[in-house]
Amino acid sequence: MNGEDAFLDVAGSDTALWSRVQQLDPGVIRFPGGTVANVYHPSTPGYGLVLSEIQQFQGELASHVEDSYQVEQQKIANGSLTQNYAAQMIALANGTGVKVLYCTNILTGSVAETVQVLQLLDSAGVEVVGVELGNEAYLHDYDAVYPDVQAYINAALPYNNAIKAAYPGMKVALAAAPPVILNNEDAVQAAFVQAWNSPLSTVSWLDAAVLHAYPELSIPCAQTTVTANIACALPLAAEFAGTRMDSALAELQDVTAHDIWVTEWNVRGPYLNYGNSLIQALFCGEMFVTFARHPHVKIVTLHNFLTSDEGYNVLRKKEGEPFTPMADFRALQALASLFRGSNIDQPTTITGSSGVVAFAFAEPYQLKQDLLLVNHGGTAFSLSGLQAGASPGHAWVVGGTDASVGTTPNEMSNAAGLSLQSLDLPDIHVLYVPSYSIALVEWTSDQLYAIDELPSVAPMLITPNPAQDEVLLRYSSLRAGQVSVDVVDATGQFVASPMTGMISSGEHELVIHCEGWAPGVYMIRLSGVDGSRPLRLLKL
Repeated sequence: MNGEDAFLDVAGSDTALWSRVQQLDPGVIRFPGGTVANVYHPSTPGYGLVLSEIQQFQGELASHVEDSYQVEQQKIANGSLTQNYAAQMIALANGTGVKVLYCTNILTGSVAETVQVLQLLDSAGVEVVGVELGNEAYLHDYDAVYPDVQAYINAALPYNNAIKAAYPGMKVALAAAPPVILNNEDAVQAAFVQAWNSPLSTVSWLDAAVLHAYPELSIPCAQTTVTANIACALPLAAEFAGTRMDSALAELQDVTAHDIWVTEWNVRGPYLNYGNSLIQALFCGEMFVTFARHPHVKIVTLHNFLTSDEGYNVLRKKEGEPFTPMADFRALQALASLFRGSNIDQPTTITGSSGVVAFAFAEPYQLKQDLLLVNHGGTAFSLSGLQAGASPGHAWVVGGTDASVGTTPNEMSNAAGLSLQSLDLPDIHVLYVPSYSIALVEWTSDQLYAIDELPSVAPMLITPNPAQDEVLLRYSSLRAGQVSVDVVDATGQFVASPMTGMISSGEHELVIHCEGWAPGVYMIRLSGVDGSRPLRLLKL
């Protein structure tokens, strides 16, 4: 989650906050956030904002940060703000186990400050998963500093060098301009996006390109009633989260030739008709399905984690009030098992229901099979036709029959509210999926699974055949030579050697028989002319 403004009114040491964060187990929080990261300094209270730096830039972004500066100065003056917000991020990370994605200030900051923050987090035992080199550098607000992408790359290079000298292996990312398909922009913007993004592919030291994505719903759907706005926005939000986002991710990966971090995204116009609403929750669910289908998407942080309003935020906290879970909080609760490591994507087909997004995946280490459904079609249905054996299971459901639940006026949205249903199912086929909802159902699996531990090397594929107690290993070799396949158990003890011999270049198959193996995790080691590639096999 994106952590911008998270600590304005809440201490990172607040145990009530810890409890809410642990309910979601988000994995990563982006600090200090987005726009504010471009003027963040670590040695003074709050965000360390300097008015003269903010006033160099024009437009809505600068105005927003100047408002933050005024609030910060008032708190410093009355003595309620004495620490930099990095201390609050450390307290939250230490209390909950979340990791940090650090968005560093290369616009008005320094290399020394960047290393200072990384050392501060490291010394406190906080894991940093990567560093964004600046926020949204492609915006025309920053033209005076970054007249083109090469100026941005040149400015970022010393930061990259210092980061990797101090922390070898630390991943860094540069801001990519959002592909125009996301918001139907014109040919002029398309040319700008191409000119900005293409050179990123030649940056040898770069690990990832950063994408931000906000669908514009409030302009095309400027209706006079909530119901009309929702009816207009539902198909637009679904199209954005599905086909448009899918195309944008494919384009960005193709153009930049790097992994992708999506570090800000949500519906735009959340303070009009969509903030803290079911439509926002459905959008969240569909976006995560699209991200899960793209192996090059490595980090995702939803905007925004914690604020006092009723728009973008996952959690709301107003002075004198308890923490209030918002619509996206409920969506993230329902999606929780999607975020566990080592999930295996599986092909899924839905027939007979329009407006339903389905994503099936296996959790091999939990011995679970999962099916995620996002229904924006307006028609409820059951899983009676699911092609799976009868099995008890569990489901998490958010939603209902009214897509406008929780919408404007935002101050009243908590009264309507959205809740999470947690359901024990005697049989997964009895699950009823409401007209507008997110539903995730899981049940115990009876399959063999394999997980490629080195997916960046040459391809291997395991196909389970539990009925025959065997797996089919498909692998490719770039050239002819000697190959051996060995299997060891979790302790490293030899179990079997299904093959040793000469192979030709090209595609090959090998059946590995598992009769008599005790349940557990095994390592398949394929060694030969292309090097050694381990594969982890789970025998149930």
